Amino acid sequence: NKLGDLGNWLATLTNVEWFRTIGESVTIVTGFIFIICVLAFRRGIVGELVALGKRAR
Repeated sequence: NKLGDLGNWLATLTNVEWFRTIGESVTIVTGFIFIICVLAFRRGIVGELVALGKRAR
């Protein structure tokens, strides 16, 4: 439901009607977000935070 609300908001903000269909394809959007997270956080979220802490020292 929140993805649909976000899509409607983005459609009114940008005048791109494609954003209104985000609510209808929640599974695809959720999968896309999951793939991005897996690629971005290969060591997991905690592993990335630990690595970031080690680099800061």
